[in-house]
Amino acid sequence: MWETLEDPESKAQLELNFYPDSPPFREGDELDHLGFQVEGLEAAVERLKALGGKVRIPIFREGDERLVFLSDPDGIWVELWERETGDEPPASRGGD
Repeated sequence: MWETLEDPESKAQLELNFYPDSPPFREGDELDHLGFQVEGLEAAVERLKALGGKVRIPIFREGDERLVFLSDPDGIWVELWERETGDEPPASRGGD
């Protein structure tokens, strides 16, 4: 289940996820991750790498989105995604 919070001015969204029936958490699952929609996925990845980020799951395609997972210097996972059409994050489809 999840909840999406939206800033009324910027329309920026924060999606909070909770998986009560999931197995025990492992590295990368504690916070799960922070996800951001970007324009120019490759450039954003290179910028984060230059700032100390590590690519954990290289760029891949899921439907009409391209996604990548990195971790920040503290180990928190970050998802960047770029969509060809629409603006709803992949995790937001079909939820509770």
